Amino acid sequence: MLAAGLLVACVGQRPTTGERVDGSAGTTVAGASLDAGTTAAGTTVAGAPPTTGAKGAVATVKGGAAATTVATAPAAPAPDAMSKLPASGLFDGGRPPQFVMVSFDGAADPALMARWRSVAETSSARLTFFLSAVYLLGKQTRTTYQGPGHPAGASAIGFSPTPAGQDDNAYITAVVQSLQAAAKAGDEVGNHFGGHWCGAGGVGTWTKADWATELNQVEALVLKVDSNNKLPVAVGPPYDPLRVAGARTPCLEGKLDDLYPVLKARGYRYDASSTKGLFDWPKKKGGLWSFGFAGIDIAGLTRPTLTVDFSISTGFNGDAVKGTLTTEQTNQIYQSVKDAYLATFDKLYYGNRAPFELSNHFNHSDGDAYNRALEDVIRTVCVRPEVVCGTYSQLADWLDAHTGQLEALQAGKFTKLPKG
Repeated sequence: MLAAGLLVACVGQRPTTGERVDGSAGTTVAGASLDAGTTAAGTTVAGAPPTTGAKGAVATVKGGAAATTVATAPAAPAPDAMSKLPASGLFDGGRPPQFVMVSFDGAADPALMARWRSVAETSSARLTFFLSAVYLLGKQTRTTYQGPGHPAGASAIGFSPTPAGQDDNAYITAVVQSLQAAAKAGDEVGNHFGGHWCGAGGVGTWTKADWATELNQVEALVLKVDSNNKLPVAVGPPYDPLRVAGARTPCLEGKLDDLYPVLKARGYRYDASSTKGLFDWPKKKGGLWSFGFAGIDIAGLTRPTLTVDFSISTGFNGDAVKGTLTTEQTNQIYQSVKDAYLATFDKLYYGNRAPFELSNHFNHSDGDAYNRALEDVIRTVCVRPEVVCGTYSQLADWLDAHTGQLEALQAGKFTKLPKG
């Protein structure tokens, strides 16, 4: 359930590469086409930093007229922020670390993966990538997927967002390898389900049986990525769907009371689809840690919005046609979001230190404003003392070890750092 008064909306995550949600070709669906400021995977945008990989080798996968760059894992991953925790997991005075959870939905763009891995590698950060499994199917293999209540080969976000001139199989291979490299470097890959069904007739209407059907579909797409696409060189799954730790629902929708028992039965440890108060520490629901986003005030918006790029973008753009923002406007959005995130971080850092959750999609919406803001925030806060920019699984581990202390932490009963 979404918190009252928050500005929440879900826009298309990625290009649909010219496919309707009914599987026919030649048209895009409103709300599922290329977002404002978004580029096809592998291209650059004004103001965006180079999409070079993290430290380590860089592989190039050729397909069609273009090539896709994949950041491979460094030979030895840099230590993450968990390594600076004392043995007890708490600092002097019983003070918890300030967890900052940075995650991405969609996660099917090797160039953006390389960019974020580079940011993480230089900031002692670890990231969580929630993969939309339909991106593991090309145009010719899309009918392999059938979401609950929808025909085979239908998806609200299309299938592999292969750039023009590239081959689906080469691009899917690059996507899988980029996710594998991220996991090897210490990041986490989670489940963002399949066809991204939101709104009327979407996941909000699904039963336990529907969720189970969708999970079966997702697991098959992930496990059988080689055979589904008849890849000439097997790459293996991007993650192990039988050991995946967490999920996020499309558009943060769905009846979680129906979803959680299904996830729990399959060994999931957490879900990251909720909303919450800014100073709320996570709680377990149905045997899972339930994580979620808080609403914050951002200059230029008239009401609180979630710390998710699509929610903020809707606040700035409403239902306006994308692509009409000037450079000055996108720079103002970037500065407003960055300032709001940093101010909110300070409230938590000097307050009760409830985890701070931030999320973007794999796109370049509003002139890359949200990517630029998030990059600056990661580089600023993740290197500060007593801050852990980690994966959701790392947070779940820490919470499991400190369950008996969460009531005191929620109340802020520990020695706080003096401001400044």
